[in-house]
Amino acid sequence: MRFLGQDNSRLILSAASITLTMLVLASCGGGGGSNSPLTAPNQPPPSQGGTYSGPLSAAGMTINLPGVAGFAESLTVPANDAAAGTNLTVRVTSGAPAAMPALAPDMHVAIPYLYFTLSTNKDVKIDGFPGFKLAIPAGFSMGTLPVKVGYYDPKVGWKHIGDFALAGRTATFTPTTSAITLRAGETYYALTYTCGGPSPSPAPSPVCTTVPLLAGTPLPIPALGGYSGDWVAGANNAPDGTTVTVTSYVSPPPGAPSPSADRWHRLFVNPPVKRHFVTIKYGGPSDASTRAASSSTITFAKFPAVEFDLPADLSTKGLTFKLETFDLTTGALLDTETGTIVSTSHSVSFPGTNVSFTADTSHTYLWELITTTYVAGTFKEYPLTAGSVPTQIVQGNDGNLWFTEQGTDKIGRMTPSGTLTEFPIPNSSVMPYGITNGPDGNLWFTNFPSGTATAGAIGRITTAGVITLFSAEGLLHPLGITAGPDGNLWFVDAGSQAIGFSTTSGSITEFALTSNPASALRQITTGPDSNLWFTDEGLNTIGKITTSGASNEYAAAAGSQPFGIVARSGALLFGEVTANIGQSTTSGSISEISGVTGSTPRVLAKDALGDVWFSDPALNTLGKLVGSLITETNPVPTANANPDGITSGPGGTIWFTEFNANKIGVFTPS
Repeated sequence: MRFLGQDNSRLILSAASITLTMLVLASCGGGGGSNSPLTAPNQPPPSQGGTYSGPLSAAGMTINLPGVAGFAESLTVPANDAAAGTNLTVRVTSGAPAAMPALAPDMHVAIPYLYFTLSTNKDVKIDGFPGFKLAIPAGFSMGTLPVKVGYYDPKVGWKHIGDFALAGRTATFTPTTSAITLRAGETYYALTYTCGGPSPSPAPSPVCTTVPLLAGTPLPIPALGGYSGDWVAGANNAPDGTTVTVTSYVSPPPGAPSPSADRWHRLFVNPPVKRHFVTIKYGGPSDASTRAASSSTITFAKFPAVEFDLPADLSTKGLTFKLETFDLTTGALLDTETGTIVSTSHSVSFPGTNVSFTADTSHTYLWELITTTYVAGTFKEYPLTAGSVPTQIVQGNDGNLWFTEQGTDKIGRMTPSGTLTEFPIPNSSVMPYGITNGPDGNLWFTNFPSGTATAGAIGRITTAGVITLFSAEGLLHPLGITAGPDGNLWFVDAGSQAIGFSTTSGSITEFALTSNPASALRQITTGPDSNLWFTDEGLNTIGKITTSGASNEYAAAAGSQPFGIVARSGALLFGEVTANIGQSTTSGSISEISGVTGSTPRVLAKDALGDVWFSDPALNTLGKLVGSLITETNPVPTANANPDGITSGPGGTIWFTEFNANKIGVFTPS
């Protein structure tokens, strides 16, 4: 006996936990630098460069560097201990030098200005970092300020050493008092850059700001994608001069872990809620003596208070907000909080968990805001005969739940209170699959061939349990079935790649669609235009056919595997086994409603309120689509139950089959 089940009719993806609507906190990058930074179209070409080489004065000096790509630069070197004959060589380029080391994790360079390579022929100790002045050419996009300076020492690696002050189109970097040493034969690198700027496709560049770390003082979260807000540190032992770099992201920063809170309850809307991420990186005090005496960790009396201002178009109705704190360097989850919606300001507030928090200044930290929702309610399950393999289900005109049993070749009937009656099909050479209400008050179902049989059949069962089978030449493998607008029962025939109908007296007609062997017709429904609409999982299409047999097919997303289909609000909605729900107008214009990665929206049903429900075998849940908002329930109580068929039941209940568990389930929303 061959079952039309998960192995040969669907692709089940591995369940994967995926982030949804988020905000996060950590550095001007956080999680991985790059030698190939994103640049806007008007950035300087990578081929330009120039070199200065000359004696280094121990009294200090100002050097006019070679102009590159329209920039004019000057370098001011403080007093130093250079011996006679010490030469300084500075190479300026508009592209990253080939040997330049990978950037630090907190140096996501959205827009680079220039790159510098420094070397000396003798060891020299300089009283501080060189000062720098940069004249920016007209027409060059400076992106999001501030302009920042990164410096690479082979002994300590990359670090952000400060920001430029901008006056008009002149950027000035004032050196710190921290002494540096240039060792003969070593190569040192520097670059000027911003963390944000024009928006390369498909998402805006990160935006960052560096501010002093002060207890009780709000630190602004840079506005991006409609999100902004404040991060407020409590009492801590950070030395004076400690800074924090805060970066906002629309795309996840490299290395960002998947959220752990409410693993099953992921929120997606169409258009998608703007994903937002923020990272925080601590910097040491600028004074060298203070920094040398300070600890590499900062201890806070409690986790910080955070308030996020939300995008104006994000409705908070029905949402729960959770904030997770990660050490992005190690991936460890440090804290989870539930937020309070502040309706007067359209924001969400977190007071900060009252537990001490120690931050390592060499690490980057991620504060991740997750907006989650799910369908609250309770499950109940009713066991069936072992091996029954229930598949499709519908609420009959008599108020009972009717379903097909592939494994035992029966039609099942269950009362709303759970009383089960089973009716054997009087022909063991067919197995039932689809089932629907007929216009004659009976239930109609499809049967595909079993064992050595080569043909299928269309079945009819009265509410008293009397079964009649109808067959016809060419009827091979009928699956989905629905009542048509013409009073007939319409079905898909996967075996003959045709759409057919049966009259209520059992006369069957089929219309051939395609001879493509990859075709895999699945389900069918009556559309709002009085045509029949169907899915083809194998060809990634949906199609429509008139009652006279004229048909058209429309391409869904590549690899989407359309399966279940239902009409709603003048359109067609169809489940895509690869995680989304597709939506088509009656003219065949298709759009996507994003679902949870790892989920498999399969069979769809509409409830009395017009909301669409679907079974999700991979996540072992039920899902609900309200408008363009997709939510999920808690998992079905039986692990790996594999929910399949689904239908609206009496009293707002949702009934479904458990393909693997041999049960009928019912979910009662609260």
